[in-house]
Parts: sequence; C-alpha cells; structure tokens
Amino acid sequence: MATKIDINMFLISLLIIVLIYFTFIIINIFIKSKLKTNRLRNPLILILIGVSTKIFFTFNILNVNMKVINSIIYSLILFSTIKILDYMFKEIYFVKLNNKVPKLMNDIATGIIYFVTFFMILKIELGIDLTPLLTTSAVLSMVIGLALQDTLTNFISGIVINLEKPFKIGDWVLVNEVEGKVVETNWRTTKILTFDNDFLIIPNGNIVKNSIINFYYPTTSHILNLYLGTSYNDPPNKVKKVILDVIKDIKGILLVPLPQIRLIKYNDFSVDYEVRIWISDYGNKKTIENSLMTHIWYAFRREGIKIPYPIRESYIHRAQDNIKYEVEIKKHDILKEIEFFNRMNDEILEKISNKLEKIVYGKNETIVKQGNKGDSFYIIYSGEVSVLIDTEKVAELKKGDFFGEMSLFTGKEITATVVALEDVELLKLNKESFSEIIKENKELAEMLSDIITKRELENEEKKIGNLKLGKKTEREKKRIADKKKKGIFDNIVKFFNL
Repeated sequence: MATKIDINMFLISLLIIVLIYFTFIIINIFIKSKLKTNRLRNPLILILIGVSTKIFFTFNILNVNMKVINSIIYSLILFSTIKILDYMFKEIYFVKLNNKVPKLMNDIATGIIYFVTFFMILKIELGIDLTPLLTTSAVLSMVIGLALQDTLTNFISGIVINLEKPFKIGDWVLVNEVEGKVVETNWRTTKILTFDNDFLIIPNGNIVKNSIINFYYPTTSHILNLYLGTSYNDPPNKVKKVILDVIKDIKGILLVPLPQIRLIKYNDFSVDYEVRIWISDYGNKKTIENSLMTHIWYAFRREGIKIPYPIRESYIHRAQDNIKYEVEIKKHDILKEIEFFNRMNDEILEKISNKLEKIVYGKNETIVKQGNKGDSFYIIYSGEVSVLIDTEKVAELKKGDFFGEMSLFTGKEITATVVALEDVELLKLNKESFSEIIKENKELAEMLSDIITKRELENEEKKIGNLKLGKKTEREKKRIADKKKKGIFDNIVKFFNL
C-alpha cells in the first residue's frame, strides 16, 4: 500500500515538473518577445531545475540526505533569482529613469547579496556558522591585507570615484597628461579611450591622487584656443573679420557664446592672434581644428593676407610676366564661351578679362550662401562645385561653368548655396570692377537686360507650373518679354547708378 502511494506521488511529481517545464517555455517566449534578449534564459533554466528537483525529492523516494540536496537547490534558485532581479533593476528599471548604475557599485552590491545568501544557506540548512572563523583569523587577515594593499587601495578609490562622480562614462577627461574618453570604471581600474584610439588603463588609486580635468563638466561646451600669425602689412580688423567669417561656416563651432579673436603679441616677423571658440563635442576637437585652420589658409590667400615665416623670397620678373600673359589669354577665351559676354567686342572683353580676379577655395568651403546679398560673378577655372537649394543638391558645375550672374548684374539675393567639392580656382568679377566698364559702355545695360530676359523666359517655359506661357500668342509673349526686360533694365541702371 505504501509503495503504491509512493508511486502515485512520484507520478504526480513528474506531472508537476512537466507543467513547470511548459510554463517555462511560455515565460521564455514572452521574455524574448518583450525584452528581445536571451540573457534571462540560463537563470530561468536553473530555477526550473531547482524547483523540479525540490518537487522530485519532496517525498524522499531515494532516501538521500535532504539537507545537502536542499542546500544545492536553494543555492540554484536564490542565486538565479538574484541574477534576474539584478538584470531587471539595472537594464529595465534604471533605463526607464534615464539613469545608469555604475558597474563598480553594482558589482559590490551584488557580491554582498551573494555572500549573505551563501552564509544563510550554510547556517540554516547545514548548521555551519563561519562567523567565528572570520573574527578569529586576525593574523591571516593582516597578512592578506598587506599582500593586497595596492588592490585594496584601488578598490576603495573606485568606491570614492563612484560616490564623488568626478566624471561619468562618455566624458572626455585629462588624466596624467593624457586626453581621452571614459569608457569604463570597475573595482580596480578606469579605462580611457585616447584620441589615437588606444585604451589607457589607469589604477583607481592613481586617479584619486592626481588632478583631473573634465571637459564635459559642468556642461559639454568647451573653449578651444588656436593661435596664428599674419604679416605686419595686414590690418588687424581685416584679419579678425576674415577669421570670423570662416568660423561661421565651420560645423561644430558654437556661435553662442560669440567667438573671440584677440591680437596678443607683436612678434619678430608676425602679428600673433588668439582665436577662442566654443565647441559642444570635445571628441570632435581635432576635426574642428583641422577644418578651421584649413579654411583660414584659403581665406587668407583669397584676401591677400600673408602668413609670414623667416625666408628669403626671390622673384623672376620675366617668368611671371609670361605666366600672367598666358592667364589673360585664357580669361579672354573663357569669356567668349559665355552667353553674357560673347556679344561684346574684343575691346570690352579685354577690359573685363583684366578685371577678373583669380581666387582659390578649398574643399567643402562655402563660396556663396543662399539668401545673402551678392555682387559678384564667378567662372570656374578648375575643379568642381555643388549647387544646393534649401540644403538639397540640385546640380554640379565644372570647369567653364559660371554662377552669380544675377547678383552681379542686378544685385538680387543669391538663390542657391555653392560649395567647393574639391580645391577650385575661380575667376571672380565683382560689382566695383564691372561698374567701371558698364559706365563707359552704357549700351551693355541694354544688351544684358535682353539676354537675362531671354534666359528667364526660357526657364519659365520649362517649369511645370508655367506651361500656360507656352500657350500664349506671340503678341502676348512679346508684351510679357518687353515688360520683364524693362524691369530688368531698370534694376541694372539702379544697381550701377547709371
């Protein structure tokens, strides 16, 4: 009779284990669908094994020592439960609070909980109390303490760092004259990723002893100082204006607070300036420095500002004259290929070619910006540029192409942003230079208004929204053209004060 009851209990136990197994499968599917992770799988399996084992040995069919079995079972269940709770709090609860638990503090707290749980299982289930052993081994504790002195120092320093929080993960810091981004702080060391993409591992004790500069505290904004020099022939106000114009086009530089350019020293062969700018991402410092210094070089060259250095300059005048003559011939030929100038006679073309200024823009520099006032016309001598309207790329221009004609002839706002795709050489004709020519040859105003009108009407006919223009009679088209031409002519006359 007893054997029959034992067999029934055994079968009931197996049934309960099977039910627990299917429950585990359902829970596992739910976790994968909701949390998208398998990190809870192993702890759940251990809990399943522990509960199943406990049910199996409930009736002690095999007549084994249940104290040992219970100790193992409770260890599996409690340690796995601690691991699941640790994951739930660290990866779910604190993430929702937009907070991150320091790894060191998490490891310490988890270790203490494991330690206390282990002691409780030993004492409750097996009757083993380790407290006297820990309190009476003073000599052993002293020996271990001396042997692990540096390790304990780093461990305690790690706790201090996590309590004081002089930096957090992701901050850029200066430690031991090395700049880098903090990627981890554990119980013994702090790991920093340098600008050279190397890991610098620093014992926590060294960090506590030394000074630390945190570039992200109290805010992520940081002042970046750059230094450069120009010749004594370049007016300081002009130099400052050119630098400030360049700064406005560099990505990553904050315009609030305002950048500062200061004249700081009259050197032996240069006037030295300090450029103070604010940046929001210290990790992008070197990229911003490179971009700013590169763009300043091109801007200085365009504006005739010289960066001096102690060197003797020699000039071969005859060779320079030959080069100049070749460039002038090319300018003249380029003008003949452009619709705005090919109706003009050689005398006027010669005057215009003499007024063209050859300038250089570096890769990614903005040549003209949409919405700004313009008064210059540009011909691409070499290289390529990109044309953008409202940040959307609409065209690419190459050698022989031109832009800015409406700004030169009528003073209209610039309708597109033009950015250099590579180093480009441009031939530039500004209002001041062209004004002298058009005042001497007033018939140019009539000729230009006729060409501009023709181009604008052709562009309007190509647009989908202006198909009605193509359906008008020739007489209506002529009336529209005459009205538009008069408006353009009046704008040219007004713009050049004719």
